[in-house]
Amino acid sequence: MLMRARLLLALVAIGLAACKGAPRDAGPEDRGADLRARVEADLARRGGRRYYLAVSDHLIANHPDNVRSCLAPLHGERAAAFDLFMTVDADGSLSDVSAIPATLVGVCMSQRLLHSSFPRPPFSPFHANMPMRFAD
Repeated sequence: MLMRARLLLALVAIGLAACKGAPRDAGPEDRGADLRARVEADLARRGGRRYYLAVSDHLIANHPDNVRSCLAPLHGERAAAFDLFMTVDADGSLSDVSAIPATLVGVCMSQRLLHSSFPRPPFSPFHANMPMRFAD
């Protein structure tokens, strides 16, 4: 019994020592704050605001079917709001698309848009945030 207790304490001590040095995973709030800071920095750069409007217009004009198909599983219920963060690379491809919070519709749209092409940005990577709010 004493041997078992010592072994258990040794395992706990090893586990605590390993966890102490382990990096903390960024939660959704941390990731959202980091992405918002990147978006703000890019909007402040030359051509940033103009390009942001081009990305917004492109999303509305070229992806209404993606929005509709992602809303379909809700069967008319109101979709939860989310922010759609996109990282546009030099060639207009998206290297990252994240919905925060990760709602059903947001994750669906992220997956569908990841292989889309957008206009080429004035600099790369360009970070954009599209707040997605749905009316009744």
